[in-house]
Amino acid sequence: MTKYSFKDSLLWQFSFSFAMVLLCIFFIFSGFYIYYNNNRFERQLVNRLDYNIKLAETTLPTAIWQLNYAYMNAFTESLLLDNSVVYIEISENQKSLIIKSRNVPSSVDFNFFQESSRFLTKKTIIIQDGKPIGAFKIVISKENVHKEIIINFITVSILAFFILIAILLTSFFITRNKIFIPLNSLVNAAKKISSGNLSIDIKISEKNEIGRLAFSLNTMRKSLQTLKEKAENERETAKAASKAKSEFLANMSHEIRTPMNALIGLAGLALKTDLTPKQLDYLQKIEFSSKALLGIINDILDFSKIEAGKLEMEHINFNLNNVMNNIYNLIGIKAKDKGLKLLFNLNRNIPDSLVGDPLRLGQVLLNLTNNAIKFTEAGQIAINIEREEINKEFKNDRVLLRFSVHDTGIGMTTEQVGRLFKAFSQADGSTTRKYGGTGLGLTISKRLVEIMGGKIYVESKPGKGSNFIFTASFDVQAEVKNTLYNIPMKELNVLDELKNIYGSSILLVEDNKINQLVAKEILEQAGMIVTVAENGIKALEAIQASLFDIVFMDMQMPIMDGYTATREIRKWEDGLPNRGDGKRLRIPVVSMTANAMVGDREKCIEAGMDDYLSKPIAPDQLYTILIKWIKPGERKFR
Repeated sequence: MTKYSFKDSLLWQFSFSFAMVLLCIFFIFSGFYIYYNNNRFERQLVNRLDYNIKLAETTLPTAIWQLNYAYMNAFTESLLLDNSVVYIEISENQKSLIIKSRNVPSSVDFNFFQESSRFLTKKTIIIQDGKPIGAFKIVISKENVHKEIIINFITVSILAFFILIAILLTSFFITRNKIFIPLNSLVNAAKKISSGNLSIDIKISEKNEIGRLAFSLNTMRKSLQTLKEKAENERETAKAASKAKSEFLANMSHEIRTPMNALIGLAGLALKTDLTPKQLDYLQKIEFSSKALLGIINDILDFSKIEAGKLEMEHINFNLNNVMNNIYNLIGIKAKDKGLKLLFNLNRNIPDSLVGDPLRLGQVLLNLTNNAIKFTEAGQIAINIEREEINKEFKNDRVLLRFSVHDTGIGMTTEQVGRLFKAFSQADGSTTRKYGGTGLGLTISKRLVEIMGGKIYVESKPGKGSNFIFTASFDVQAEVKNTLYNIPMKELNVLDELKNIYGSSILLVEDNKINQLVAKEILEQAGMIVTVAENGIKALEAIQASLFDIVFMDMQMPIMDGYTATREIRKWEDGLPNRGDGKRLRIPVVSMTANAMVGDREKCIEAGMDDYLSKPIAPDQLYTILIKWIKPGERKFR
């Protein structure tokens, strides 16, 4: 915020300017005063000089003719009574008769005074009977006049100075009280209004321009206050609507994922039993349909996260080859079932070891390839990857890749292309009826591509197929930034890892009977010993009675939910004495919930949980959690 000093204020600027104006007036007045008085006094001296000359011309002729020195001395003495007269000379036929002076050396003559600007001089010829008989010379000094001018000037200047100071102070206080204090009040009020304080009342009753400004500012404040109240009401309404939407989606997620967990889990378990061909076919279709429904649910949740701006992107090392293999495994059978040829074309200058979010990259590719298969009845699907830059050198350890999914399907018109990438819409309304889908897939893909620093677009013609193209930027892993595609990655052997934790004691806290059955069966097939608790209180009692290697905790349960149960477990652990190794007991608690909305993971971690699993539970994910949190070794019971 800009800081202002008093010198920046209008009051200072006005006062300074006004003082300068008064000072200029003072100097102009002083110059005029000196000029005027100097001329006036000089005219007085000239008049006085002329008077003395006339006096000499009328009185001295007889005295000079008779050489009456007494009279001439008396005459000159009378003239010297005037302090301004400094030199008098009476002469006869070039012979000086009387010379008198004041404060002047005797060697100085009349010519000296004539050459100096400090004196006024005058000479006249004395005439008797029409004949010149002598001369009279007189010199008057300007010094006394100058002193008088200076004294008068100082006196008048002091008087004028105090008058100007009085005028300045008077104008200062008048303008300060009538203009600048009200203006400063308006400035402070405007600051408070700009900071959001709209309750301030501006009280300025003047009927001048400042009063009208205050009235306008007050009117604006009231309007802003009204708009703010309206905006706050609308924000609260929107916030309540958003909260209701989030709660609805969370509840729907929980209510849908709970039976979905049962469907997918039981179908998976049933597929591992001895089945007739018809039973196997039915169960495979149940599993396929359940996973398709789960995909729709995930799309809706992803869209909700993106709209809320809370979709988190990972920045981890991954292998592009593994991503493409996963895409092939997921869509290969679909393409084969429709008789479509599936092609992967990767440019050889593409680095395989990248840093980014492989899950979201795979999600975009999977969505585009699934759409390609859905809308293609014959021909092929080609997935192409190449570098966007022409230069093959890796610059700044970053690469921009260009992905394209080209099909030979039904294609689209220009109008249909324009409706793509919009939420809940497809190229044609009849498409939904024929091919199904929510219309969210491409919208989510577009947002994900933008988050990955790229863009997505489509080239298509009716009956000629479509080519969906998008770019995405990734960091190149430092240790392999100059290597090319097709570097194998070491894979974790989950079954071998599980052998090291056989017999681990698991507490499963779940209120739904079917989900209890599914999770218990999956865990027991992995060689675990499972204890089931149907709510938080039962879980707390079981933990206090037996030692478990890990706890899988559902969140929404009757009597005591998973959040409260976890907090109570942590409180109980804090009250226990240290173990032999000096550390406190801390049992890993993993959330296993159908809640999958933004912030659910954070709520679980805040409650004291160590990890998070979203239902439906995939066996591989469950086994990975077991390997992560259970230490290999002999199991001990308390």
